[in-house]
Amino acid sequence: MKARRDHVTPLCRQALEALREPHRMTGRGRYLFPGIGAKKPVISENTINLTLNKVGYKGRLIGHGSRHTASTLLREHGWEKDFVEAQLAHKEQGVAGVYNQAAYLEQRRAMLQWYADYLDALETGMTPAQRTDFDAMVNTTDTNVVTLKRA
Repeated sequence: MKARRDHVTPLCRQALEALREPHRMTGRGRYLFPGIGAKKPVISENTINLTLNKVGYKGRLIGHGSRHTASTLLREHGWEKDFVEAQLAHKEQGVAGVYNQAAYLEQRRAMLQWYADYLDALETGMTPAQRTDFDAMVNTTDTNVVTLKRA
């Protein structure tokens, strides 16, 4: 993971559902998305970018861009900077980063479920009024958490 540190992350319902099929195909190995060959234990960001290119997003979207989009959207909808930065595996610099070791796991769980539900609602044609009231529509009671291990 980023900076060679493990990263514990909650998973929303939608992510769990999306990961079930790949897990059925690769579930016997150490990694959910293994690389090809002994020198590549996991897929790389380039694998994600190549896939995005193949499905029609060439020149319009890269894998890392989804992090920018999520960060911006979450902050614009009032989610705390600390929660967003923790989810992106960003470590606060300086003395504050040394002292603050909070993982914000429960808050990140709620934030990621909100984000997934928000994207689902956008996909199905959410109205401006629904966007305004969206926080009230979100169920954040899931308890799904995974640890992303460094390769």
